[in-house]
Amino acid sequence: MKSAPAPRTRSRILKAAEGLFARKGFAGTSLREVAQAVGIATPSLLYYFRSKEALYEALLERGAKDLERAFMSILDMDVDDRHKVALLVSRYVDRLQTYPDFFKLLTREQLDNPARVRKTMARYVVPLFDRVLGFFRQRSQEGTAPPVDIRFLLHTLGSASYFFIFGPSLTPLLNGDPPRTQQEMAEAFRSFLLETTYKTLFSPQSTGHSGDPPAAAV
Repeated sequence: MKSAPAPRTRSRILKAAEGLFARKGFAGTSLREVAQAVGIATPSLLYYFRSKEALYEALLERGAKDLERAFMSILDMDVDDRHKVALLVSRYVDRLQTYPDFFKLLTREQLDNPARVRKTMARYVVPLFDRVLGFFRQRSQEGTAPPVDIRFLLHTLGSASYFFIFGPSLTPLLNGDPPRTQQEMAEAFRSFLLETTYKTLFSPQSTGHSGDPPAAAV
């Protein structure tokens, strides 16, 4: 039987490990379990990752680098500020929906080993955070954004991950009549985040512009 190419096998290992670490935590997951989930022997897994710590750190790095690429590309776009903000919020929600296990893993890691998270975040996410802060501070100085503390807004948006982590458990509490599907709830939450962000950044009282978000934020 022909073996899978190395990059594909490495990707399968990362995907399986992400799900297991998200559900069971670092201490509760063994390399043997990850290997079994992928359908390879443990020594074969060790060919790609020399230890469980190396595998775990590779997962954190992969997720952090993805966030950096996703948001930096928007910040570099030549579009107006309002549309750029809409794109940033929408892209963030897309990531939360597409990679819920990564954000579950991050939540666990913040409790179990915050030093390891800080190390990864300092390398990839902090530069992104500083870039976003700089973007809004410049607009605030120009008078096109209100003089609010953007750090609190970014932390508020960051806490949106809990909606997707605990969504299945919270849906009965948050749902209305008639009940909505999880996807419908997620889209309603996306609209809420966008509206809240716009009211904070582009309120008529602060900037003299309409506080309504663009009709289409894709």
